[in-house]
Amino acid sequence: MHFLLVFDADNTLWDTNSVFHEAHVAMLEVFEAAKFLSDARRQVERVRLIDRALIQHFGRFEYGFENLATAVAYHYRYQADPAAAAAYALERGAQALDTLMREAIELAYQTHANALEQIPPLFPGVDDLLGHLCTYRAANPHIATLIFSEGHPKRLQRTIDAYNIERHGYVNEIVIELKTTQAFERVRIVGRKYLDIPDGDEVVTIMIGDSMQRDIRLANEAGFTTIYIPGSFEGRQEPQTALEQPDFEIARIAELPAVLASLGLYLP
Repeated sequence: MHFLLVFDADNTLWDTNSVFHEAHVAMLEVFEAAKFLSDARRQVERVRLIDRALIQHFGRFEYGFENLATAVAYHYRYQADPAAAAAYALERGAQALDTLMREAIELAYQTHANALEQIPPLFPGVDDLLGHLCTYRAANPHIATLIFSEGHPKRLQRTIDAYNIERHGYVNEIVIELKTTQAFERVRIVGRKYLDIPDGDEVVTIMIGDSMQRDIRLANEAGFTTIYIPGSFEGRQEPQTALEQPDFEIARIAELPAVLASLGLYLP
């Protein structure tokens, strides 16, 4: 039996949520200095609501964050609800606002962008697991490992470089692409080329991720075995459809070897 392990990156291997949280705080502090709001650190959930409205519009988690800065400023200055603030930013943008607001929005956007350059911490056990899989993989051609992410390539590359993931060969390949069912099917093809597979041998293709919509549902549609790890960004989600039901759920990456053993992959 052969195994292909596919890891999501953000909020599965490393804590991207903590970086975005601090970036949102930094943005809010600019608007606090401009007298649009008070107690910036307590306002992050408001930003998250606006962010979710923009994510829904763009169909991805990262988009032009000028839209977020504009929507947040409009929300606080005019007491607009989050959906209306997001709609304003998309339809009209900052150019329709007064000079004070435009200047604050530009500074808030740049401050947010600078904060996003921080390297997110790895979750406990990730470094050891990737290193162990790398060593095991070198002597066992029946296993391959990939990272599959739809995050911003430059941001991801900073993290990948910081932890020497490519230099140390922790995974066979890193795929950065918008997640769709078809993309998961392509990832399976990419991963299989690293396996020495005799005709007729079975390949167990496993997706490990924190999003029931972006990881579990799409991977299930592509015929993967799915392992769900709740993350801090979206919290623990409940499946809304049968396709969002993971095959396994674990609380932390340290529990992964036990699940793999139940599937027939025993890591020494």
